[in-house]
Amino acid sequence: MAGIIVQLAISWLLIWFFENGNPAMPGMMPTKRRLFEFGIFFIASSIFCSSDFSMRMYFADQRWVLNPDLKANLKIKRRSIVNQPNHKTTA
Repeated sequence: MAGIIVQLAISWLLIWFFENGNPAMPGMMPTKRRLFEFGIFFIASSIFCSSDFSMRMYFADQRWVLNPDLKANLKIKRRSIVNQPNHKTTA
């Protein structure tokens, strides 16, 4: 994460140096064309991901099953949260 921030800082400084004080990153302002392309890409990627999941379920006979231990752990945690004593003091 720190490497990405350092790379962004260095690239911003290089753009600022070569563009003579205009640090606006090229391509950062959303235009209608970029928003349209983003929407098309988002829809296409969601279709591909859902088709992959569907094909795994159908052809590979994979099934999604909720872990029974998870349900028991959630019940225990819910009870411990609900049954916590009130720590407010009255004056």
